[in-house]
Amino acid sequence: MTKLTLDLVRQVDATVRGLATYVPDDPKKDSWRSHAKAVMAGKPFKDDCDGWAQTALHVLALKGAPRDQLFRAMVSSKGTDLVDHMIGLVRIGGAFWTVGDTFGPPVQVKGDRAGPHRILEVDDLIARGGRTDWGPWDSAAKVGRRETNPASTGMRASEACRAFIKGHEKCVLIPYDDFRPRHTLRPGDTILGALTAGYGHTGADVVLGRKITLAQAEKWFEQDIARFERAVRRLLKVDVTQGQFDALVSFAY
Repeated sequence: MTKLTLDLVRQVDATVRGLATYVPDDPKKDSWRSHAKAVMAGKPFKDDCDGWAQTALHVLALKGAPRDQLFRAMVSSKGTDLVDHMIGLVRIGGAFWTVGDTFGPPVQVKGDRAGPHRILEVDDLIARGGRTDWGPWDSAAKVGRRETNPASTGMRASEACRAFIKGHEKCVLIPYDDFRPRHTLRPGDTILGALTAGYGHTGADVVLGRKITLAQAEKWFEQDIARFERAVRRLLKVDVTQGQFDALVSFAY
């Protein structure tokens, strides 16, 4: 086993950075794959943030770094509560450093801040052989605590909850202004609320005049509800029943 040092982390990060080209994934084919074999052979690769992070961590593991010191992290590059980026994290002594971050070379984590990012969730996927179990980042306990409330660990919204949210939001395939949902939008219209499509989905991927498919609406719904499930699990401080968890996720959504 190789001792994990900052020099090794910087070396691997520089190697990955030198071979990588940033290319956004197609959301429909987002694969979170590692290109470690290509990097070890000195071959270039193209991928987005999750590919860079997975690759850097995998290369460190192949070089013999202790797997219990390697982590993935979901972060907000805008400092909010919304995940929009992935980076790798390594634990060296009592400190954490970033690795495989498309924003720049390794920096030391300060509290819940890693350079421009706010760390929201972590996962030691490599250490546990492929089983995914994201947990909240605790700036005091670092990665030692998986969920605020043990009773909520792994809880997800029930099918009844999902059906209730879908029934309330309705599925709309043509983007609309949620401030005036019955108004037919035309090119050049001012959006008074939030441009919305699918089951209440908002964001930069909703484009005025661009109709979406039912498959896209379903994909957005699963991404959105997963984000609210994580938020509820992260904030819970008391035991809850499935019905209470459903109500909180529905309210948050």
